[in-house]
Amino acid sequence: MIPVTQRVEVEGRSDREAVGEFSGRVIAVAFRGGDPVGAPVGDMAEGEGAQTAPPEGLGGFGTTYFLLAGGGHPAPFWVPKEDVERTRVS
Repeated sequence: MIPVTQRVEVEGRSDREAVGEFSGRVIAVAFRGGDPVGAPVGDMAEGEGAQTAPPEGLGGFGTTYFLLAGGGHPAPFWVPKEDVERTRVS
């Protein structure tokens, strides 16, 4: 997991009912999977609403996730890169 210190805001829509439409500030980025260049992190897409995304990353393995805060959600939540429709850096 990598903390994000630059102000990055994203918007999008998730098929997961607990998330739905979202907008918020990115507070961290994580890569799930077995990228041999970086340490793998746990599967953040397990359970209801789990998704299979195409591999990415330096070695062609894994998936990118963003930890968001705000947007009317009571606590930070993870969204996969595929659910992000707009990005704004300020």
